[in-house]
Amino acid sequence: MYCEKLLKVKNNKDSSKFLIDSLIIHKLDDYLKNYITLRERRNINPVKFAIEKQIQYKTAMMLFVIGSRESLFRMRLFFECNCGEHIELETTKDKIMCECGLIGEYQELKDSIKLYFELLEKPIKCEWDVDINGETDFLNEFDIAKYDNSFSSIEKVGDPGLIKSIDSLCLLNIRNDTMKEYLDSEGF
Repeated sequence: MYCEKLLKVKNNKDSSKFLIDSLIIHKLDDYLKNYITLRERRNINPVKFAIEKQIQYKTAMMLFVIGSRESLFRMRLFFECNCGEHIELETTKDKIMCECGLIGEYQELKDSIKLYFELLEKPIKCEWDVDINGETDFLNEFDIAKYDNSFSSIEKVGDPGLIKSIDSLCLLNIRNDTMKEYLDSEGF
């Protein structure tokens, strides 16, 4: 399923709009197999991927969003409080509450909400031809400070559907998890 899901990402109707082609898929495949640990596969930072694999920021972000739509990844949202607490969020719609007493809304705290992706499939060897001669714009070391994986930074990507996609995928994850728990409890 891993290879099939990579191909679904490449063939997704939105992929060409964000320059996601065979070369980008090859770089993602290589990154997932060779650049991150098993533990890091639970919290993949798309910005780190963009920098390490020299891919445009917008392309990398949308690669992971589309990968979530195709069930290759699951989005994970974390609020990083000033007190040092990290709280996983179910959605961007709820109030954010920390043990230190901080209470806020997404719009107020979006600089402290980080987006990560969990790989849902075990990477395996895929057989396909890749044209690796294409050129790609990339982020260099000086760009690292400009980009992060906070919601305020993601909004700068400029695609109005991106945040909407993130919200719907978060709600979809909640619904799927709830349905799975219900089915498991009923013995299905």
